[in-house]
Amino acid sequence: MYKMENLFYLIFLFAGIVVPGYPSNLGVDCNNSISVTGVRKITTTTHDKWRIVCHFDRQGSLIRERNFYKGKLKSDYVYDYRIADSVVVTSITDISAPYPKLVKKCEDYFSPSGKCYKRRVYMNGSDIVSLYIDNFVYDGDLLISSEEATAWQKENGKVSKVNYYYNEKKQKILETKFFNGTDSVFYSYDKMGRLTDEIKKSDDISVLSDIVPYADNELNKVQLTYSNFDNKGNWTKSYYATQEGKKTRSKRKIEYW
Repeated sequence: MYKMENLFYLIFLFAGIVVPGYPSNLGVDCNNSISVTGVRKITTTTHDKWRIVCHFDRQGSLIRERNFYKGKLKSDYVYDYRIADSVVVTSITDISAPYPKLVKKCEDYFSPSGKCYKRRVYMNGSDIVSLYIDNFVYDGDLLISSEEATAWQKENGKVSKVNYYYNEKKQKILETKFFNGTDSVFYSYDKMGRLTDEIKKSDDISVLSDIVPYADNELNKVQLTYSNFDNKGNWTKSYYATQEGKKTRSKRKIEYW
């Protein structure tokens, strides 16, 4: 039987919150690194007029996520978690539609030692796997590599290899992904162990331009900077570092129990 704390790790991953030792979901903003102790609510406003409101219960589980664009509600996600033997099933339902719609389901499988060894992701209520994550390799408690494949890649025998690198403090400092080129993310921390900078590089500039409007076309990189930490050590402002200086990316208001 896996350790119960692993359930909470998976919850935070599904919310786009980074937990050392576990891979982030594709398509999810990985820059929401946060100490989850006592978090009740996070309200994020972005440079492109989005507002995201996340609610947590007292155990630290994400239970609701509401997304607004220019003040108008676009989605209202409710999170449900179920445990069956060594499998944790996370379901996300959008209740903003005329009728509730299951938009995503994730199955995480655990070994007797309490480590996640494979993940299956399903989209929009389908029973066909959309994303496979397999071959998790650990060094102690730290995940050092895994393989990812979409349904199409799986059918055609193609996979993406993901590697994770850490410093002596077990902080992730580099993540690389290999598939028709290399995507890399470099992480920097201050003396208090807080994430301060994140540099994304890719052999394909379109990968970065889809993320932000400030990709450096010459160097194929995007740099994000985090600042204005609260007394819990969580950042409340993030910026793009550009040739013209800092450009506001997002602001967060974090409320605690």
